[in-house]
Amino acid sequence: MNKIGKVYQVKWWWWWLVFPNKEDGFMRQSHESVDLRSTPPPSGMGHGDALLSAAYYRKYYGCNVTVVSPNDFVVLLETDGQGKKVLSCNGDIGWIWINKNDDHYFEEISE
Repeated sequence: MNKIGKVYQVKWWWWWLVFPNKEDGFMRQSHESVDLRSTPPPSGMGHGDALLSAAYYRKYYGCNVTVVSPNDFVVLLETDGQGKKVLSCNGDIGWIWINKNDDHYFEEISE
């Protein structure tokens, strides 16, 4: 996912945590022992679990963390290394983290 202004759809069964700003997300990512980039679907994990993770980070860190879910659409607004600023289909703007090996989780939608 690297073309600014393009629409992408989340593929696979994966939830992405969306941080309100780059600084919060980069700081959390670099100082935490857990991977805040995304929430993979281990056995039994579902959308509710991803929402609980976002609620935990909202409360613990005091910032608004939302979730981009499988089959959701996002528009790529900006990139900074692994950080991607997106506009979600819910109207949320924030930052997600995508390793270069995780691009296949997003499919570019042609118009």
